[in-house]
Amino acid sequence: MKHSYAALFLITLSVFLLTSSGHLDFTDEYMIFFQAESLVLNQSPAVPQARQHDIWYGTEGVDGEPHAGFGLTHPLVIAPFYGLGKLIGYSPGIPVRSRDLIHYMAAIGSSSFFAALLVCLFHLVLSRLGVSPRISFTASLVLAFATPVWPYTGTLFSEIWTALLLLTALAALERETRQEQGGILPVVLCGVCLGLALMTRPNHGAAFPVFGLALLLGPGSTTRRAQRFLLLGAIGTVFLGTTMLLNYLEFGDPFQRGHPGWVEGGKIISDFLIPTPLHLGLYGNLFSPGKSILLLAPPLLLALLGLRLLWRQRKPIAIACGGCGLTYILIVSRHSQWEAGYSWGPRYLLPVLPLLLVGLAPLLRKGERTWPRRALVFLCLIGVLVQLPAVFTSSFEVQSRGGYYDANFDYMLNHNAVGEQWALFLHYLGETFQGRVLEGPLHRGLDLWSVMLLKDSVPVEVILILLALPAAMLAGGLILLRVSLKTLGNEKYGNTSLG
Repeated sequence: MKHSYAALFLITLSVFLLTSSGHLDFTDEYMIFFQAESLVLNQSPAVPQARQHDIWYGTEGVDGEPHAGFGLTHPLVIAPFYGLGKLIGYSPGIPVRSRDLIHYMAAIGSSSFFAALLVCLFHLVLSRLGVSPRISFTASLVLAFATPVWPYTGTLFSEIWTALLLLTALAALERETRQEQGGILPVVLCGVCLGLALMTRPNHGAAFPVFGLALLLGPGSTTRRAQRFLLLGAIGTVFLGTTMLLNYLEFGDPFQRGHPGWVEGGKIISDFLIPTPLHLGLYGNLFSPGKSILLLAPPLLLALLGLRLLWRQRKPIAIACGGCGLTYILIVSRHSQWEAGYSWGPRYLLPVLPLLLVGLAPLLRKGERTWPRRALVFLCLIGVLVQLPAVFTSSFEVQSRGGYYDANFDYMLNHNAVGEQWALFLHYLGETFQGRVLEGPLHRGLDLWSVMLLKDSVPVEVILILLALPAAMLAGGLILLRVSLKTLGNEKYGNTSLG
């Protein structure tokens, strides 16, 4: 069974790395990158580079320097990847002018790494819920390539990181609420993961009461359940207090998190002080052609059916998955910028997408009807087709051309994200067949880091060396997959029943 996890990790990580954009498009990405860079070079959260590059989204700190409007947990885990990029950037053969591109590529590689971990963890959770190893392996590939997870591996947004934290919290909850296998450590792990998500973006604090309710309705005595609930609450309080203390030290105000209160075009926002009407946000997140989570993640349609069965069989897990999904969509739909700025699909809902897809578990268990597996294959094919153009071309290129925001910088609900992205992809695919793949500006055309480095005149030999590592990982993953296929169909856990 261990071979299957290693194979899954290597295969998904290699594909994510090979198809990554390797560059930054969005202001949010630059701010997170600048934070990681400052932590490595200056051991400071300030981002003076923002003024130098004339890209700043944040607030001036008590030190008089510009600070970003994001928490420090995500930049902290990116910092080692940035450090690796610094080392690679000084390697022989890489032009001085291309070093910044190498730094961006290395930092974005963190998203691929976290996404590969996310997919492996999803494989583990489904297996613990009674899905056979072979089917859970396949379903994990669905999460990897038939949902917005794949396009977001080419960005530096924090949503992949927080999705990993929430799914880790769910795995800990599953361990705690399984009969005779609970304990204090799973609750602590659950609380720490939720706390780190809270420190990344405050709205993730909404997951604490949902997971707390799941613990209250779990197995065991009333005293045990109350103790677990209070422990989770205490951990949440510590992380909330730490966040407020850091806010005070950085901005002189415990309630100031660095957001300037404006977005594109100087549009004023204040989160829930100027909320979006709930019906408008719900329509946008569920049914609009550009932001519908049902359209951008088709396997979710099947998973929602399975949540009802999950409720009957493992109520605490169903509460955490369905409760977080419902809570997040209600919060995001009331957000003054519910569309999440320039981004592919419903970015703010990405962290709870793996939780919702856990609803596939009771439908995919061995011995159940076969139609859910056939339906999942069909929905997976649609999902891959939806993601492909956003992987190989830049969604920002489409959105910045117009038709995304109106003159007041309000999102246009008729924006056809998939259709327009496919049109761009086919256009650049045609140019590629005509031998014009290297024409055009650096951040236009096929949105692959290898193409970008070729445009920047990085020697082909250097690019081939950089390609060799993910290619070797892919080969190793396929070899391990071949070994694991011999046992995936027969291997079982000692205790994987949903009941």
